[in-house]
Amino acid sequence: MLHSAPTACLAALASVSSSTSAGGATLFASSAAATTSARTAFASTAATDAAAMQINVPAELQHVLRDFTKAMLRDTPDDILMYSRDYFNEKASQNRMAKYKLPPSSSKPFQELPAHMKQQIEDVFKRYDVDCDMSITIVELRTLMNDLGGLFGFSEDVDAGTLMALLDSDGNAEISWQEWSHACAVWLADMNDGQ
Repeated sequence: MLHSAPTACLAALASVSSSTSAGGATLFASSAAATTSARTAFASTAATDAAAMQINVPAELQHVLRDFTKAMLRDTPDDILMYSRDYFNEKASQNRMAKYKLPPSSSKPFQELPAHMKQQIEDVFKRYDVDCDMSITIVELRTLMNDLGGLFGFSEDVDAGTLMALLDSDGNAEISWQEWSHACAVWLADMNDGQ
């Protein structure tokens, strides 16, 4: 399909050059007709090709692509593929976290925290509870510790098993939202008392 317009153009030009008409006006008329024919063939083929290449982009994807393009132009990353992977992983994480609703914490120390601190504690929990089951497993805790470093005032040398044993008050080998919110609130209160 892509080659039909050039072929039509060549055929029209060949008819002009092979014309042996003695009069210049006949040659000119023949040339004009051939050019018009070639243009029509090319325009028709171009329109067909454009229609075949047209892609309908859903409205939601348009916003995603626009935001991604802005971020790419703003950040000008050296490694576009790594940047793209990280960008879309973060967007997926933010989307998951936005849909993830936790029940209110029953911890009195948590309830006494300012709203912005409660939100930070909740956001950390949501980010690392990747399966949204309202508990942090040992694997999720390891990831959290690798990303955030020394938690609860412990050095970075403390392993996830030790921290799990300290935070898992019911002994089910997971840190529930209630256990997490309480432990974070107590730790923050102790830090404020120590200052």
